[in-house]
Amino acid sequence: MPTHALKLSENFLNITEFRQKLSVLASDFAKDQPKGSVEVSIVTEHGKPVATVMGYQAYERIRELLFLLQAQADVESGRVMSFKAGTSAKEALDAIFKEDPGERRRTTKDARPT
Repeated sequence: MPTHALKLSENFLNITEFRQKLSVLASDFAKDQPKGSVEVSIVTEHGKPVATVMGYQAYERIRELLFLLQAQADVESGRVMSFKAGTSAKEALDAIFKEDPGERRRTTKDARPT
């Protein structure tokens, strides 16, 4: 499986600087960033980080990466099944709902107390 790497560039601003530079930051974030890089501004108050601000492109890249990582974790844990490309929906459903031949299907009659 391919690896996904992001180059993270951080810029720290105190809250006063952030207020003063907000319009400049917004236009900087609107510019295209190189693929695989994410630029964020970390806003601090009294020297402690309180917020992270990033452009929408960076946000989308991070969301996509998180989605792919979650999908990979789901497949690896067995929460979802992975099928080869070209597998029809019928083949996929048949594989999911295929009964173990040694197991008898329980009916509503079997569920009633005697």
